[in-house]
Amino acid sequence: KNESLATTTINIFELQYGAKISKRYEENLNELKKFLNSLNIFSFDYKSSEEASSIFADLKKIGKIIGIKDILIAGICRSNKLDLITKNVRHFENIKELKIEGF
Repeated sequence: KNESLATTTINIFELQYGAKISKRYEENLNELKKFLNSLNIFSFDYKSSEEASSIFADLKKIGKIIGIKDILIAGICRSNKLDLITKNVRHFENIKELKIEGF
């Protein structure tokens, strides 16, 4: 199976924020930029917003709300038919039609 690593613009936001509040801001930001050059990057677009709003509504109906950034990431993954690889499988387990892999 031809697979490559990818990330989302939401994940990049989280990583950039972490770098910017760190004591080694410049070093961490430079390392992040190098790392991101090796990945495919998926953006939050109109189709992703449709998926994310459906996910949010579905989770609200069952009382299983998760953080908005996780909802946006799931929307990007679902709209692009991507597997979501995460350490936080429990955050995403109630989202329909989303393949999740833990690590």
